[in-house]
Amino acid sequence: MRQAFSSLRARLTGKAAPPPGAHTGPKQPSPSLKRTLYPLVAKYLARALAARLIAEIVPVFIPILVKLTTTYAQHRRSVLQHALSVQHMAQDLPRDTHTLAYEPPSWQGYVLALGIFLMLLLNSWAFQWFYFEIGKATIIVRTALVSAV
Repeated sequence: MRQAFSSLRARLTGKAAPPPGAHTGPKQPSPSLKRTLYPLVAKYLARALAARLIAEIVPVFIPILVKLTTTYAQHRRSVLQHALSVQHMAQDLPRDTHTLAYEPPSWQGYVLALGIFLMLLLNSWAFQWFYFEIGKATIIVRTALVSAV
C-alpha cells in the first residue's frame, strides 16, 4: 500500500519514487508508552515493592513466635505441676518451688504474645500500604492515558 502511494505521488509530482524500504529523511523518534509512564510511577512502584516484601516476609516469623509461646506455656505448666506434685508428696518441703526446676519468668510470655500481635499488625499495615501505593500508580497511569487520548 505504501509503495503504491509513493509511486502515485511520484507520478503526480514528477519526482522519482524511492526504492522500497529506503529511508527518506531523518528518523522520527517513536514515543514509547513504557518510557513515558515509568518515570511517573517509578517511586510508587518501588514503595509498593518494599511494602509487598515486608508483607511477604513477616508471616514467616509468626509461626516461630507461636511455637515459642506454646513451648513457653507448656514448660511453665509442667514446672508448676511438678512443683505441686512434690509438695503434695512431702508436706515438710519448703514452699519455695523454684529450687526444684527452672521456671521461666512470666514477662517472657507477655513479650512473646506482644511480638505475635506486633507481627500481625505489621503484616496488615504492609498489605494496606502496598494496595495504597498500587492504587496511586494506577490512578496516575489511567489519568495519563485518558489525557493522552
